Amino acid sequence: MFDDYKYADFNKEKLIMKKNLFFLLICHALLNNIFAQDQGVQDYRNKKYKSAQEYYDSILSDDSNNLEALFGKGSSLFMQDSLKTAQSSFNATLSLSENQLKSKALYNLGNISFKNQKLDEALSFYRKALELNPEDDEARYNYEFIKYQKNPPEDKDEEKKDEEKKDEEKKDEEKKDEEKKDEEKKD
Repeated sequence: MFDDYKYADFNKEKLIMKKNLFFLLICHALLNNIFAQDQGVQDYRNKKYKSAQEYYDSILSDDSNNLEALFGKGSSLFMQDSLKTAQSSFNATLSLSENQLKSKALYNLGNISFKNQKLDEALSFYRKALELNPEDDEARYNYEFIKYQKNPPEDKDEEKKDEEKKDEEKKDEEKKDEEKKDEEKKD
């Protein structure tokens, strides 16, 4: 009976070791992902966009649904003017992400549309980004900037000058009419 107890303890210890090993492997994989993303962010900030893209590609080869890597890859591609590939990366981010990251992806899709001179499309992306994150000042600025570019308000000073000129012309006409009436009365 004592031997059975030792055997049970040994199996229990073996199971615990397997669980710990499994946990360590998962932690290692996650940490590798996190450090690779940190390296990608660091490369992006140092304007090493190709290197950042390669880091994100390596993460995506292991986990094609990694939102941060999809977004980082899209951002890196955008800075390299690979707009179509960046666009597909941001679209993939949109389909998988939560509001905060979705808002950033929409903002960047707006930037791509703006660069491609698709102003209506850009406005739509910026508006959607603002709906998800009303505090996004950059999206608001870009939205207002494009709206202004599409429909610039008429110059207020010009309008005022035109109105004053019309008023003066009207007064001159009235004055001439009065003078004409006065002359007719004299005759």
